Amino acid sequence: MTSLRDIVNKIDDHLYFGNYRSATDEQTLNKHSINRVLTLMSGGIPEYKRYPNIEYFTVEVNDDINEDLLTHLEITRQVIAEGHRKGQNVLVHCAAGISRSGAAVTAFIMHKYRKTFDEAIEMIVLRRPLAGPNRGFKVQLRLYEQLDYTLDANNPKLRQYLLDRFVVSNRFDSYYDRLKYIESLSTPQYGQQYLCRQCNQLVFHDIHVIQNSSIVDNNDTNNNTTKCSDLYIEPQIWMKKLICHQYYMLDSDSQSSPTCPLKCLHCQQTIGSYKQHFSTFECNCDLHRGLSCLQFKIDLQSLSK
Repeated sequence: MTSLRDIVNKIDDHLYFGNYRSATDEQTLNKHSINRVLTLMSGGIPEYKRYPNIEYFTVEVNDDINEDLLTHLEITRQVIAEGHRKGQNVLVHCAAGISRSGAAVTAFIMHKYRKTFDEAIEMIVLRRPLAGPNRGFKVQLRLYEQLDYTLDANNPKLRQYLLDRFVVSNRFDSYYDRLKYIESLSTPQYGQQYLCRQCNQLVFHDIHVIQNSSIVDNNDTNNNTTKCSDLYIEPQIWMKKLICHQYYMLDSDSQSSPTCPLKCLHCQQTIGSYKQHFSTFECNCDLHRGLSCLQFKIDLQSLSK
């Protein structure tokens, strides 16, 4: 007997929503004339369970509240949209057909119809009652709505998301990888250059300066905004080797967070500081209040423009 979980549900024109079992069942695929399968799970569908008349695409994500799905939503949208343009019926699935695929389908409907998260998920649940992104994915989908369904590297909210998702937990390699991908989707407006005063090496740009995105969005930097003299930046690609070396050399038994010098990679001039274990600096000014990613403090006196 076929369970509710194994049923494939039509969500929109050429768009179907199911689970792993339905995505590997030839009878089910033929019944719905599926020509393209989008899998959201680690490993994807193995070759021996694939059929020659179907195109397969895999986005490797786990069903975990801490998993990054947001930065994958553009590729999932493109896979579905391309299938539509070709007149293909697209089946989107994960393991159970609930959370990961539910989030991807929701994001597609949000983008296509300019719907809010609440409107899109309501539409989808009417067609597939099992649909239910986990709470971490729901937060990301609401952010996707705030980003106007676009992954634009110039948006400070998106850059803040990457910092919170990866850098706070010291997953620098993942951060660099996802930031590079996001920046490939748009044309970053880097702004003013900041150079090492001693050797003239590029250190960072305006776009890398960390500030409270709500204040930046509202242009609320008037006289009523409390500011400090400190400047914090996102991790730079030139820091990669230094960060890895320092991270593995840290004394894991140390309970303190002494400040370590951040040096120019080219001339070794001290240009700022960071804390041991990459713990965050605390600042209560309006530009930095509530931010958990103030890990790299810059000494402006050591720089030139």
